Amino acid sequence: TGRPQPPAADTLVVAISASGRSAETVTAMRRHVGTSMVVGVTSCPTSLIGGEAEVCLAIAADGPSGVACASYRSTAALLRGVCGLMLCEAPALEHAAAASAAVMEGRETWLARAVELLAGGPIHVLAPAERIGSAEQSALMLREVARVPADACETGDWSHVDVYLTKRTGYRALLLPGSAYEGVVMEWAVERSFPVVVAGGSLPGSALDIDLPGSDDPVVRPLIETHVAELLTAALWARDPMA
Repeated sequence: TGRPQPPAADTLVVAISASGRSAETVTAMRRHVGTSMVVGVTSCPTSLIGGEAEVCLAIAADGPSGVACASYRSTAALLRGVCGLMLCEAPALEHAAAASAAVMEGRETWLARAVELLAGGPIHVLAPAERIGSAEQSALMLREVARVPADACETGDWSHVDVYLTKRTGYRALLLPGSAYEGVVMEWAVERSFPVVVAGGSLPGSALDIDLPGSDDPVVRPLIETHVAELLTAALWARDPMA
C-alpha cells in the first residue's frame, strides 16, 4: 500500500512468506522492526524474515514442487492458534490431519467426475466471507499448476459481481458451502444450467456433492477443503501438462 500502517509499540505485525524473502513482505515488515512487535511466519527460519523478525514461527515446507499447498495449510492452522481459535490445539490439529488423510484417500470417489464437470474453461470458486482464503487459495492453485483461468468470489457478493458471467455458456463453479446466500447461487445454476461442484456438503441442484470427512468441524474445514482444488488441478495438469 502507498500509505502503510505506521509502526507503533502497541502494534503486532505478522509477516508471512513461505520462502521468507518475498520482497513486498520484507519491505512492509522492515518499517516496523525496532518499534512494533514483529513475528515472522516462514518455512525458512534462516531467511530475511526469519532472521530480522523478533520472533520466528516455523511452518511446513512445500517440497521440491514449490507449490504453496503445505505452507498455506500450515499457516492457516498457525494463525488460528495465534488468534486463540484452537483452544485445544494438539487434538484439533490431529483431527485435521486425520481428516486430510481421509480426503486424500477417498479422492477416487469424486475426482474423475469433478474433472469432467469443471475442465475446459475458467473455474469460479465461491466461499463464505469467513473462509474467503480457502477460495483464494483454491483459485491460485488452479492458476499456478494447471494454468487454468480461475477466480475467487465471496458467495454473498456473487449475486452482485459474478452472476452476469453465467449469461454465457461455459460457466463452472466450485462452491465451498456455509454461506446463507448460496441458495441464490443454486437458483441461478438451475435456471441457467451451469454446473456447481460442492466441496464438503450437499446442495439441491448441484452437479456433484463431494463428501469431505471432518468438514462439519469449523476448525478442521479450512484446513482440508483446499484439497479439492489441489487434487483437481493436479488431475487437470496430468491431462494437459504445460511444458
